[in-house]
Amino acid sequence: MSEPDQASTLTGVWSGEYWYSDGARTRFAATLAESLGSVTGATLEPAPNWLAPVAELSATLSGTRQGPEVTFSKVYDGQAHLGLVPIAYTGAANAELDVIEGDWSLIGQNLTGGFVMRRVKSGKKAAARKAESNVVVVEFRKARRKAPLKIR
Repeated sequence: MSEPDQASTLTGVWSGEYWYSDGARTRFAATLAESLGSVTGATLEPAPNWLAPVAELSATLSGTRQGPEVTFSKVYDGQAHLGLVPIAYTGAANAELDVIEGDWSLIGQNLTGGFVMRRVKSGKKAAARKAESNVVVVEFRKARRKAPLKIR
């Protein structure tokens, strides 16, 4: 039996952002793998200035998806010195499984916010959509040249 295709799972590369209740925002990249309702993955995001000299934070994700409902926990790796306190994410995927929106909370703390993530499109269809959205009309005129053009 073959694995479900990417269009029927959350498996893929994602780009998103999360925000705190005060409005501060952080962008992140994620990879997700879904199999039989189990979701695993990893994230990478810029580290806040107060964590210098650490430039990026990485974390692991584990959770589930039942229909559109997605829940997972995120735990930063030890490099961040943030402890191993999991962050609980609850959200919902749209019908196309290319956007997940929801809320997060730091377990055991009074720290909450929201998040949104979008699947990064790839392949021929994505290239065609990108080409359509970036159409540039170029007009070429025949140049009259007696000598060949030299390119250095």
